[in-house]
Amino acid sequence: MRSRKNILFNLTIILLLACTACYRSTRHVTENLSQAEELIWTAPDSALHILESIPTSRHLIGKEQADYVLLLSLAQYRCYIPVSSDSSMIDLAVEYYKDKNDADKKGAAFYVKGCILEEYSKDIPNALLAYKEAEKCIPSMNDKHYVARIYSSLGYINQCSFNFELAKEYYQKAVQANIDGKDTAAQTSNLLNLLQLYHIFHDTDSVNQCITKLLQFSSSLKDSILQSKIYHNIAVSKMYQEKYEEAESFFSCALHISPASPPYKTMSGLAQLYIKRGQKERADSLFQNALLSKDLSLRAYIYNQLYDEAWKAENYKKIAQYARLYIDTSDSIYNSHLHQEVLKVQRKYDHMQLLYQKSRQTNIIYSSIIIIFIVSGILWFLFIQYKKKRRK
Repeated sequence: MRSRKNILFNLTIILLLACTACYRSTRHVTENLSQAEELIWTAPDSALHILESIPTSRHLIGKEQADYVLLLSLAQYRCYIPVSSDSSMIDLAVEYYKDKNDADKKGAAFYVKGCILEEYSKDIPNALLAYKEAEKCIPSMNDKHYVARIYSSLGYINQCSFNFELAKEYYQKAVQANIDGKDTAAQTSNLLNLLQLYHIFHDTDSVNQCITKLLQFSSSLKDSILQSKIYHNIAVSKMYQEKYEEAESFFSCALHISPASPPYKTMSGLAQLYIKRGQKERADSLFQNALLSKDLSLRAYIYNQLYDEAWKAENYKKIAQYARLYIDTSDSIYNSHLHQEVLKVQRKYDHMQLLYQKSRQTNIIYSSIIIIFIVSGILWFLFIQYKKKRRK
């Protein structure tokens, strides 16, 4: 009997210790996930380190697994670490949260899936669908970081696909979400994108308002890359306004601050300024250096500028050369952004949403009619019963 009691006692102790260990392990994972979530926007490398230090990550299930893969995928994306292009890992979070009453996590999961499909799979139509699913969650979302980035991603895809009006609307929504979330750096990036679109629409007042806001932000930013982009874009705006001295000053600031080596876009912008000021040799030298860039849009722009200069100089050999290079590069850009596919997905999604809203309204009407009939029937039945009692 004593031996049995001892065995039971020992088993009880072991069970209690195991439960305590599991509780500590669970609490440790929850704390790590919470810390990583707090750092994901301000210090993604630190968030990634915390997530990779979780020893039991392979054994996580349910909510902890969904939160882990969501944060890990986002941290890797923000640290420019390639993740699986088939989006299978983030799909665990999508599947878990798609039927849960948690708009922030559901929207975040679809947003990160869109990022992976866009960046690593180059699957723009499906990336757009993921972003649109994330957009559906926005009315119930509280996390403005995700809200702003969902709108910004939708703006970027539409801008690259030449849907400029839609892009402008999304960037404006992103800016408002940045203001609500007090995210100056992200707001600056969206204002830079809007500045380009305002030039396309020839909206001078909005251009000047953007420039004023960007200059206000530039002094408080710690990101030298973002500061360089501010000065570069303002320089381009000043050049379009034919304020060449101011433009050259801003281009010089951008070149001085830029950590990029070499800053091809700024070199190209300065070259265009030199053309406008009649300094063709300096311009040609800068253009040729900037053609080393891997940015197809920039190279197409440079070929177009060089073509125009060759045309003015009546250099027919260079006209043919730069025309061919410009057309080839432009075709590559157009094909890579899948303009028609993006428009098709956008329209299909909007049509589905419209059908869903109409179906919902129809169901509400039918339900109301049924309720009215039921209530009327009950009232009629009560009225008849009342009349019968009166007769008696």
